Amino acid sequence: MKFYDAHPEPRDLRREVISGLASSPKTIPPKFFYDRRGSELFDAICELPEYYQTRTEMSILRSCTTELVKLIGPDWLLVELGSGASKKVRLLLEQLHPSSYLGVDISKEF
Repeated sequence: MKFYDAHPEPRDLRREVISGLASSPKTIPPKFFYDRRGSELFDAICELPEYYQTRTEMSILRSCTTELVKLIGPDWLLVELGSGASKKVRLLLEQLHPSSYLGVDISKEF
């Protein structure tokens, strides 16, 4: 397993937050919410009955995995943007057996 850290320097992060707070309306990019604790909170939110998106995505993946296996074939790279804990992609990994997997997430700690 390889890990590539493209995290910006602290001065760049500081500049981005100051710029957002100086704008009107004030903003802070959501990427700043996704440290380890923020990612854990998001995972907890995904388990709530009111948060249907994750359950819907899992259902879609379960229903089409067999067809994906037939269409994709061998020797391919699976890229997951916003992988987090990589829960959803596990359904694909178990059935599709890609030659490589690249999980991309904003939270280095998670």
